[in-house]
Amino acid sequence: MSVLRSLVDRVMEVSITTGTGAYTLGGAVTGYQSFAGVGDGAQCYYCAFGVDANGVANGGWEVGLGTYTLSGTTLARTRVDASSNAGAAVNWAAGSRRIFLTHPARIGVPINGWTVRNGILWNSYLAPELISARVKDNASVNWRLLTQSLGGASTYTFTATVRAFLAVAASGTYGIYVSDGTKLIGFEMLGQRSIDGGIFRLRVQRMNSVTVDNATMAGPTIDLSPYIATLRIVKDAINRTFYYFENGAFVQFYQEAATDFLTETEVGFGGLSVYGSALDSMILVDLLQWSVSTP
Repeated sequence: MSVLRSLVDRVMEVSITTGTGAYTLGGAVTGYQSFAGVGDGAQCYYCAFGVDANGVANGGWEVGLGTYTLSGTTLARTRVDASSNAGAAVNWAAGSRRIFLTHPARIGVPINGWTVRNGILWNSYLAPELISARVKDNASVNWRLLTQSLGGASTYTFTATVRAFLAVAASGTYGIYVSDGTKLIGFEMLGQRSIDGGIFRLRVQRMNSVTVDNATMAGPTIDLSPYIATLRIVKDAINRTFYYFENGAFVQFYQEAATDFLTETEVGFGGLSVYGSALDSMILVDLLQWSVSTP
């Protein structure tokens, strides 16, 4: 299974595709790499622009969400978000263009390739800019997740922005997770009543499974932010390190040995809602940004 990545460094190819159909990619521009790095069938954000014989931009442009296919080396225009053609797909005339990976002003998250863990309900409502998941109350420790395979990679950088809305729940968490398919490590925001310590506190939590808690490794902190967090987990050959984004920079929160507790094969997002027997209690978790880079 290919790794679904929203961003890969230094990707730019040429194309002479005409019309409004999928782009046929003609090879990497000197100094760049091809779209093959995003993975066959993966979705990514692209920018295409027309160039003259000297490679200078000459007016037409398009930004959107594309789907890469290795066979035939094509990039389908899955969704066009903005363009020189009043936001519609550009009807390219004969000529050359450059196509590169970008991080668009209108952020979106690819919606394919997810594995449901523990029956999470997702895309209960769906907008082009995000994935939404619903974490229902279970009256016990019961994390519900959506995950993506790491494709066999042993090191990675995993960054995501998540936000949540708590409905009724007196206790709940949401965040990003790494897993070996059974055990989990969560980098979470803990939401509780103020009398229980505060709302939206950061922690690193270990779980023996999606139904059995293990231990809190770091935190919970004092309140950090309202309901939205950008979190990062970096694993190299030595350490697994957890960062949160604050005041324009990533801040290290916790670090452990890379081999502690589990050897992750997947990453994901989700959460936990607990409120006794109130089965209508839930958390809505939105994934706003998602990036996984591996060697």
